[in-house]
Amino acid sequence: MRPEQERAMGWDPTELRTFPRAGLAVSTLGLGTTAIGGLFEATSDAAAHATFAAAAAAGLRYFDTAP
Repeated sequence: MRPEQERAMGWDPTELRTFPRAGLAVSTLGLGTTAIGGLFEATSDAAAHATFAAAAAAGLRYFDTAP
């Protein structure tokens, strides 16, 4: 994300926040994975891997895998 976009949004979606008791750090923006799990239609393994890789490359560290 470009700096001017971050300023316009007022927050950095890749900023990490820590859960104190667990010691886990996650990004403020996450990726919901319901569609990857096939809830709406089948998703290929290649598409799923590409989605996770792109999200990780963008700085996301929170992946919501709940159905």
